[in-house]
Amino acid sequence: MKQQFSMRLQHQRRHLLAMDAGFLWDEVHTRMLDRMQWVKQSPSQVLVLGDANLRDARRLQSAYPTSAMAVLDWAWAAKSVSPETTNLMRTSPSSTGDQKPNWANRLWRRFIADEASSVQHAKPSGRDQSRSSERLLLQVAADAHQLPFRAGCFDLLWSNGLLHWSKHWPDLLREYHRCAKQDALFSFSSLGVDSFSALRSVAPDLMPFPDMHDLGDALVHAGWAEPVVDMDRITLTWRRPLDLLRDLRALGGHIHPGRAKHLRSRHWFSEVQVALEALRHPDGLLHLDIELILGHAWRAADRTAASDWQPIQLKMKAK
Repeated sequence: MKQQFSMRLQHQRRHLLAMDAGFLWDEVHTRMLDRMQWVKQSPSQVLVLGDANLRDARRLQSAYPTSAMAVLDWAWAAKSVSPETTNLMRTSPSSTGDQKPNWANRLWRRFIADEASSVQHAKPSGRDQSRSSERLLLQVAADAHQLPFRAGCFDLLWSNGLLHWSKHWPDLLREYHRCAKQDALFSFSSLGVDSFSALRSVAPDLMPFPDMHDLGDALVHAGWAEPVVDMDRITLTWRRPLDLLRDLRALGGHIHPGRAKHLRSRHWFSEVQVALEALRHPDGLLHLDIELILGHAWRAADRTAASDWQPIQLKMKAK
């Protein structure tokens, strides 16, 4: 829990400081979207996971203009709720049965009702098209391990570069499976186990990344069917060590349990820049290789649980 809270603060800090890692994830998004040309379904409800800058969401809106889209990230607070996505919210356990909803749930319900009533249900035309696009985009600030949506409400789940940030990423796959409709598609990307391997001599406490084969097995155990997982490599280059460090900071935080608990000194920072010179190739640039995992899987039908009692029929043979 402490590690998860620390990771959340790091994501919020990067978002507030406008530290955008689009130089990598825009390219990954393009590769993911290219694979969608083989998918014939037209999703009606799309969930985009971990997209604080709305880069993936905007491009998916262009690809699927008629789809209602929800974007979940813990770096910002929810801004708007549309009538098309109001019914996606999961009912709180405290509001069922004879229990009365607490003040937070009552406030949330009132917020949902106010936002829904303020939106016109008429089909927009002309100048209202852009406003309609905004209405179809629901922003939710929440933890991806506990999605605030009811079960089985999305037919496309999109995760670009989120899975590797969780120490318990198999739990994420099970939670995504819960919110997916039958035959829904889960499309994802993640950094692989060999990403930034050249940095491990400089930073031995570099965070670990999932293995491609473990990720495929976890998809099956989580209930996803027909998983297709493959690996690609991307080489990033820089001219100066300082630029490399700035981009690495924009790419993400640090969740390794053995990371330093205090601020580093200027002397340490200078030593790191000198050590990074070992990454310089004959072309004069600093090179770093990234192992990129791309994959997708389908949400299979739930297995019917066997009852405690099963009838056994016995037939007597005729003499």
